[in-house]
Amino acid sequence: MGDADDDNQPHISTNYPFTSERNFDIMGLNKDGGPGSGRYPKGSGGNQYIKDDYTKSVKGTVTSDSKIVMGIGDHAAVQAQDRNVYPDNIKRTLRSPQSTKPGNTGNRTVYVRDGLHVILDNDTNMVVTVIYKGKGK
Repeated sequence: MGDADDDNQPHISTNYPFTSERNFDIMGLNKDGGPGSGRYPKGSGGNQYIKDDYTKSVKGTVTSDSKIVMGIGDHAAVQAQDRNVYPDNIKRTLRSPQSTKPGNTGNRTVYVRDGLHVILDNDTNMVVTVIYKGKGK
């Protein structure tokens, strides 16, 4: 039928749709580990901390203006993880910020240190989000 090299190649029938090598890639049968392969699931770019780590770290922290932090919201924990912000950096920012300012609503305070912005809800004393804008910003 063919040379010896042909015997070492997988047989792909072209009698049916989705059998060309290109279509194997489209169907996800290509095992190169690229997008959609499951090797790099959504959110895998963040750090190894989970919400409990953030809660344990910040709960009970006394801020620079004497508020006692009650915890961290789900949104803030997810944002911190996705933005690669470590729990200790949040705690340090709350304790000794380089500056503070009012948040985008009247009941929030923004604590800023080394480009990290930690936003605290003044009514609940919960961290509502964290944003890293870069050092000096």
